[in-house]
Amino acid sequence: MLVIITLGSFGTITQFKSILPDRKTKVDISLAGPFAAAALSLSMFAVGLLLSLKPETTAVMVQVVTIQTFKVRLLVL
Repeated sequence: MLVIITLGSFGTITQFKSILPDRKTKVDISLAGPFAAAALSLSMFAVGLLLSLKPETTAVMVQVVTIQTFKVRLLVL
């Protein structure tokens, strides 16, 4: 079995409005977006794991949306 782990760019595209002074600055700016996205996704993953450890207490903190909620709040034109 071959396992390939790639992170990609997390969907970020960096557009430069002017010429940057050197290559190091360009690399620093280009990596800031994917690193921020990775930090956010890993923190949300950790929160999800913590919430899944005790499902009985999660129900108090997180409201589950049901079909009845959509039926009551459905706006008919």
